[in-house]
Amino acid sequence: SVEYPYETFLKSSTCPSAAFDLSEIGYTCVAMHDFSAEFYSRDAVYPNLGFDRFISLEFMNGVEYNPIGWPKDKIFEKYIPDVISSSDEPAFIFAVSVQGHGMYPDDFDDSEYAMPKAEGDGGDEEMANRIAFFTSQVSEMDEFAGDLAKTLADCGEPTVLVLYGDHLPGLSFTEDMLDCGMYDSEYVIWSNYGLPENDGELESWQLMSRVEELAGIDGGVISRFHRHYAGNEKYAEYLQTLEYDVVEGDAVALGGKRLEAADTALGTGRAAIIGASSADGKTTVRGKGFTEYSTVYLNGSRRNCEYINETALVLNGVTLEPGDVLTLGFVSYHNRFNVLSVEGDYIFKPKTLKK
Repeated sequence: SVEYPYETFLKSSTCPSAAFDLSEIGYTCVAMHDFSAEFYSRDAVYPNLGFDRFISLEFMNGVEYNPIGWPKDKIFEKYIPDVISSSDEPAFIFAVSVQGHGMYPDDFDDSEYAMPKAEGDGGDEEMANRIAFFTSQVSEMDEFAGDLAKTLADCGEPTVLVLYGDHLPGLSFTEDMLDCGMYDSEYVIWSNYGLPENDGELESWQLMSRVEELAGIDGGVISRFHRHYAGNEKYAEYLQTLEYDVVEGDAVALGGKRLEAADTALGTGRAAIIGASSADGKTTVRGKGFTEYSTVYLNGSRRNCEYINETALVLNGVTLEPGDVLTLGFVSYHNRFNVLSVEGDYIFKPKTLKK
């Protein structure tokens, strides 16, 4: 059977992670996802993986979408450098994209990405079109990765960028159709300050340990285990025992004390209401960091809200009174009735002209 930890034990249990390890040595740890905070329960899971902050689609502005509705990766060009430049501490950023996801259209027609049809029975035109669409998205994702590397090269801080694919596209591949293994994925470790070259084959669970080693970071108990026991004939057996201990056992490897979930903040941390004007049943709320998923509470009661832009929201049918309290919230992509977070209060004080 297959288990998705994000949908099972990680929703209620902590687990050692790179975020927990790096937090211990002064890193700000930020998760990013250009889709719903609730997708694969990330809003519940990331605290149990030790992240200080989680920036999801609901808190992003300027998102572009591909023809089948998935956000494009290029939005990370805005938010990754922003976290780096705004943090006084070194930053660990874990960004999960969705642009390459399916289901892919079977009527995609673009000569730049046209694929040869399959052999036999006149060829599978629909499969060729689906592969062509997927290829077009990968091309844009590659362009984004190159642009991001150029930005990070000049960001003024030593930076390591790791890129990898975490699952197959939804194209019904079989082993005989591929030159590589079904579950093999290329990865890239790049830096702007000259890390030692690394081109070795790794298991996916060894990647972060290798990155920390290259960067001169000791890491936590899991990371150190990989470095010291890889190649040992009982490596797999010992690893399974260690995993059980830290997740379900007595946490002996952690000194007998389980990790505590992080107090993960949602959003960028800079969205806020900074002013309001009100007249004739219409209130304009001014601020920063607003998105199409922003909502406004008036004295604790949620009101219908019209998104204008990143700095303006409108409440129709509302005239404010002095002392009214406005609170900014953000709702879920999947469920507009589910409020993900609320920001600080703003107390309305109408301006008056001095005579």
